[in-house]
Amino acid sequence: MIQGGGLNLSGGTATGSGVTFYVTGNGTHAYGPVAITAAAQVNFTAPSSGALSGMLIFQARSIAASMPASSIDGNGSTQLNGTIYFPKTKLTFNGGGSRAGGPTVIVAGKVAFAGSTTLH
Repeated sequence: MIQGGGLNLSGGTATGSGVTFYVTGNGTHAYGPVAITAAAQVNFTAPSSGALSGMLIFQARSIAASMPASSIDGNGSTQLNGTIYFPKTKLTFNGGGSRAGGPTVIVAGKVAFAGSTTLH
């Protein structure tokens, strides 16, 4: 669970298999969006079994639509495999290269695509 501050990947390498990122906030910890830049080498895969099977990024349903948008700026090696869930806020995919290597479901209040995003 990421409670407050959000998820910010702006460089380096981050990999994980069987992971779910739950992004939330409360009165003590302000909500922060997800921000993955093209400088980050990212490869995440959601769990394949259990209660969170297939869920890669889950924004708490209590987050208001007025909260900051999240963005994924990928490159040719960016791999996000699983459901990406932002039920009220905007999600932007930017840049070149692949964003999702496997079956992907996107649920968002608004979705914007720029560049050469490829989803499978």
